[in-house]
Amino acid sequence: MELATQFYGVNLNVVTLGDNNAGAVLRDVVQKETLAVAIDATALVFVNQDALLRALHRETRSSVPLLVLGVTPQTGETLLSAWSGGAAVGAQRLESPVALRYAVGRVAGITQQLTALEIPFPGNNTFYFTLSGDHKAQEILAVRNDRENVPVFIEADLRQQKVFLLCRAHPAGDSVVEGSADSIQSAFAEIAPVMMFIKYCAGERGWHALHHYANLTIDDPWLREPYGDLSYQGLLKEMETHNFHTTIAFIPWNYERSEAGTVSLFRSHPERWIAQDVVSLSTVPTVGSDGSLQPRHVDLRPFAVFGERIDIVPGGLTRVALQEGSLIVNSSRGGGSKDTWVLENGDEADRAGPPIADTQPPALPDLRYGTWSGQQQQQQQRRSAPAS
Repeated sequence: MELATQFYGVNLNVVTLGDNNAGAVLRDVVQKETLAVAIDATALVFVNQDALLRALHRETRSSVPLLVLGVTPQTGETLLSAWSGGAAVGAQRLESPVALRYAVGRVAGITQQLTALEIPFPGNNTFYFTLSGDHKAQEILAVRNDRENVPVFIEADLRQQKVFLLCRAHPAGDSVVEGSADSIQSAFAEIAPVMMFIKYCAGERGWHALHHYANLTIDDPWLREPYGDLSYQGLLKEMETHNFHTTIAFIPWNYERSEAGTVSLFRSHPERWIAQDVVSLSTVPTVGSDGSLQPRHVDLRPFAVFGERIDIVPGGLTRVALQEGSLIVNSSRGGGSKDTWVLENGDEADRAGPPIADTQPPALPDLRYGTWSGQQQQQQQRRSAPAS
C-alpha cells in the first residue's frame, strides 16, 4: 500500500484502530480529501460497519471506495459475507500440484491495460474466495492452473457502496522462489491489485507528485559543455537554487557526441535530471533498396483531439529508421515515415462513448471554427485558374 500511494503521488495515513480513537478515525474518513479507505481483514471485527458506511458516503459524488485486504479462512464466513454484501461466503486455501498463474479479468475502470494478462504466480499455495451462487461480484484477479480458476480480488456492492476485497497472497510460512525473471513478474502481480485500486480511486489526482516542481524540458541537445548558450554546470546551480528539474529529450543519434564529463554530471545528480535508457524499438517489414522486405525499427506517434474530452485518432504517424539496425527515426536525421491506420477497434467495451453534443474544442488565437469547404473551394479555384 505504501509503494502504491507513493507511485501515484497520494498521501497515506496509517492508523491502528482502538476503542479510544474510533471517532477520530471516522472524522478523517469524512474529510473531502479522503480518496479511499483500506482495512486489514483482521481489523474488521473492531469496525462499526454502519458508521463507516455513513462516513464513506458523499452527497455530491460517488462514495469513497473501500478495500478489505489480507482475507484468509480465519476472517470467518459471517464477517466476510457481511462486508461483501453476501457476494463472498468464505475463503479457502488452494494447494496446487502444478504451477499457478495470475489471470487479470475485465472490469471497466479497474483492469485497463492489464486486462486478460497472465503472470506467473510464485509458489503453489494461496487463498481464494468462495462466492455465493447468486453473487454479482466482479472478478478482478484470479489464480489459475490447468484445472482451476479461482478469484482472489473482487469488487462487490454493499448497500450501494463499492467494496473491494483481496485475499492474502501466501499462507504464513510459505516459501517463495526469488531471483528469477518470473519472480519479478510475480512481485509486480502481487502489488498490482493495490496499484489498480489506488489508480482507480485517485483518478485525475494520480501520477502527480506530493509537491509541485517546475520542470524545464530541453529537446535533442548534445551533452557537451557548453552546448551553444547552454551551460549544464550553470543550469545545475540554478536548479539547486530554485528547486526545479530538467528533462532531457535525447535521441540515439546524439550519444556518440556526448562528453564523458557532462554525462558524469547527470549521473552524479540523478535527483535533478530526468532521462531514460535507450528503448529498443519494435521492427516492421520495410521495403529495402533492392525491393526486398527487411526489418526496420519504428515508433508510432499517435494523435489526440482535445475538446470537452480527449479522443485518440484511429491512426497516426509511424516513423521508421531507414538504415539496418539504426534506431534513428527522426526525419531530420535521415529517418522516414509511414501513415498508420487502425482497422480493428477492439472490444465494444473499449470503444469511446458517443460524441458529446454541441461541444467545440477550446478556442485558439486566430482560429475560427468551421468546415473544410472553404479550403476545398480555394483548392478547386487554384486548379481551375488559367496558367499565366
